[in-house]
Amino acid sequence: MPPEPDNATEPTAPSGTETEGRLTLAALVCDGVANFGARARKDGTRAAALLSRDRELAAPCVARHGGVLLKTTEDMAFLYFDSAAHAVAAALEIRQALAEAAPTLPRDEILGHRFGIHLGDVMVTDANVTGPSLDIAAHLQSQAAAGEICLSRTVMEVAKPYLDLQAVYLGSRQFPNLPDALPVFRLAPEALELAAGSRRRRAVWRIVLIITAALLLLGGAAGALAYFKKNAVKPPPPDAKLVKKTAAPAKPAPPKPPPPPKTVDEARKLFLARQDLAGLQQWLGKNGDGSSPAAQNAKILGELQVRIKDRLATTSMANPLLLGPPPPAGTARGKTGDPFRAWREADGRITLENPGGRQTLKLQDVPFKNSRLILLALLKELPPDSPEAQKLHRALPVAEEEYGKAGLFTPVPTARTGTGQTAATPPAPSQTAP
Repeated sequence: MPPEPDNATEPTAPSGTETEGRLTLAALVCDGVANFGARARKDGTRAAALLSRDRELAAPCVARHGGVLLKTTEDMAFLYFDSAAHAVAAALEIRQALAEAAPTLPRDEILGHRFGIHLGDVMVTDANVTGPSLDIAAHLQSQAAAGEICLSRTVMEVAKPYLDLQAVYLGSRQFPNLPDALPVFRLAPEALELAAGSRRRRAVWRIVLIITAALLLLGGAAGALAYFKKNAVKPPPPDAKLVKKTAAPAKPAPPKPPPPPKTVDEARKLFLARQDLAGLQQWLGKNGDGSSPAAQNAKILGELQVRIKDRLATTSMANPLLLGPPPPAGTARGKTGDPFRAWREADGRITLENPGGRQTLKLQDVPFKNSRLILLALLKELPPDSPEAQKLHRALPVAEEEYGKAGLFTPVPTARTGTGQTAATPPAPSQTAP
């Protein structure tokens, strides 16, 4: 268990006494809500009320561990604790309190809270609390699914002697504005379940002790002895650990790899289906002429993929790439259609938004029809007569043809334009006289 917080005085957040502020070490918990943005867009007032309800439920858990609320954003609350062990224990208790309240709520009123915990310096001024440690806690929170808790390595090392944590190492993740990759750990599900069970066992044992004291006062030692003979409860061993060591589940047999392609058509279908353009170029180099039309086209596809990746690297939810006009006001949710904007998430995945909602995918899992919309949006951003625009315009039909041969793209039949191009691909930019 973490050391008891000092409750002799009311806990307070660190405060700055000067305009420029001061640095202080803090154990930070970022309490966020998965998919809160979609819920807020649907009914912002109701979403805010549900979030306020959950924060009121969490407040006693925070206070019991000596924590205070530092600041809030639309969907996140940053909590300050004076030790990593108290921060983890509070997050476990908040999660349990929310889980116990969930069965009493309508299904559509349950918010999916997730937590990120980091130990580091923050800059405190009279007006605000800032610093990269807050960003790191928020990034860790973004790596957790609803109901999960993610930790930095620092928190794992500091809190483990007190809580005997069992966690899953998720690997090092590169986050925006951080020079080095950050190791990320997720508390194992067993730790979350056993933490709740441990609290229940301690509560039962406290009740037993209270009954014992009452019997000793009212009926003497004989009454207490008779009660225990009839209602013996085995106390937890003094060295009981918060987390059981459970055997790792048997790993399923890995799927058999597909047979190696024997023809160019088979290679095209195999490698383009998983967007492995480097693999396609390598296969063509080993099994044919590296300067063949198929090899040249594969090289063009690889260059287009790099253009997409570079362009999306400059986007965010606040600064998306517009792929088309947004849906008209009043469009019903759930209606499908082409995505009208795209952006890169902090974890490198790509979010595509269409009238029916959002879809977040790894870049290699984005279908070509959507990659093509990104390329068309990029083409609109370039000066029409620039070499980059002309090169991109020549490459687009090549990509459409290659993915079409692989059965991964079907152009929508449209009327021909005056230039002989289908409306699916814009006409080439005009050539200027030298």
